[in-house]
Amino acid sequence: MTQPGDMKENAVDEKASNPELDTVNANYTEAEYKRVLWKVDLVLLPFMWLCSGTQAADKSSISAQATFGLLRDTNLVGQQFSWLTTAFFLSYLIGEAPSNYLMQRFGVNKVLFIYMFLWGVIVLCLAFAQNFAHLVALRSLQGFLEGIMGPALLIITGSFYVSREHTLRSIIWSTSSSGMDIITQLGIYAIGNAAQKQNHNSSFGAWRWISVFLGLWTIILSFFSLLILGTLSEVRWLSKDERRIAAARVASNQTGSDRGQRRPWRWDQVLEAMEDPQTYFFFFGLLISGIPSSGTAAFGNLVYVSFGFTNLETIVKGTVPLDLVSAVWFLFVGFSTLKWPQTRLPSNIAGRTKRSVIGIVMFVGYCVGSAIGAQTFRAEWAPRYIPAIIICGIMYGVMCALFIAWRLYYMAENKRRAKKIAEMRMTPEQSAHQGTINGEADMTDRQNIHFKYSV
Repeated sequence: MTQPGDMKENAVDEKASNPELDTVNANYTEAEYKRVLWKVDLVLLPFMWLCSGTQAADKSSISAQATFGLLRDTNLVGQQFSWLTTAFFLSYLIGEAPSNYLMQRFGVNKVLFIYMFLWGVIVLCLAFAQNFAHLVALRSLQGFLEGIMGPALLIITGSFYVSREHTLRSIIWSTSSSGMDIITQLGIYAIGNAAQKQNHNSSFGAWRWISVFLGLWTIILSFFSLLILGTLSEVRWLSKDERRIAAARVASNQTGSDRGQRRPWRWDQVLEAMEDPQTYFFFFGLLISGIPSSGTAAFGNLVYVSFGFTNLETIVKGTVPLDLVSAVWFLFVGFSTLKWPQTRLPSNIAGRTKRSVIGIVMFVGYCVGSAIGAQTFRAEWAPRYIPAIIICGIMYGVMCALFIAWRLYYMAENKRRAKKIAEMRMTPEQSAHQGTINGEADMTDRQNIHFKYSV
């Protein structure tokens, strides 16, 4: 196995022999950096927002569909409706490893397009399901394919943005879960309202038209993703000079700019990821948060109906107001991180393979938690599911305690590294520059003693 000392020597050798690493010392003006950043934001962020929001809408639309006749038309009983969400996330779990490997092997751009197109077809096919077997099979396939979106957007974010920019940009495209849901929920309202006015007893009910609407939209969007989304080495809407400037910007991140050739799969980085405490903080954080998130997402509209609202009222008086509050809150948190940069977690992982592995682990935790969350809403607790809601509240408290422990770990690690760097008699500037070179050589955050964790 390659040792940290060997990696430092290799970093110097690679720097000398690889012209792609010349961007580390490239001299560009602040105006040039801002010009390229503005173009990246203008092109990339809106489309990442659309794709992320579409994925979330396709996944969670089943909650609204349940109030528009899905349960009745497909004869679902007991925990079968819960299993539609659990099956989705179990397949989401299974699909994470192959999707990450395929992106590593063939690139983000083409693999993401194929996955998006296929899951759009699956969502469209849901409109023609007749029973639980049809629904659970299609939802399983949908989950397998949709699992690519989160890791793909994280890779793209890391490819174009420096550490201090990660949180805000990630927050912006994360607001799509609420923002895009507002748009799709209004579309669902229009479909439901029209269907109820025309024919209450139609065999092709409103919930089926919802799947047609979402499926066709996803298919169309997949073709645009082929033109726009990808890593810095894949996209074609930047000129050669703009690529160099963008790569020079990202080089300061010490996680590697992802320019030029694709890095080989590094098994030593896989082993390191399994030994890194960060991995388990990410895993349990997402597992615990996934329990209340998926449960309320799947059963929220049914709970609203139990309060006496109609299926249309659950949208305009329940889902849409909640989404508005969520979107505003996400933006507030995102802008707050510019002044108090305390949550730059994706930037705390260096090494291309290691980032991919921890990305898989993160989504495994999210999927396991989400699969459990759907099952906490038991059929015997209907229609208000009060015990399930209490469980969700407890999970949020546990999550807060975990985040405190996580922060303390980063603070202790930074203190240890600062002491070692002081013993090496290096200035902060020298340490930062060496850390940048090490990052470009694909050293991990643990191998690179000059890497400082954001806390």
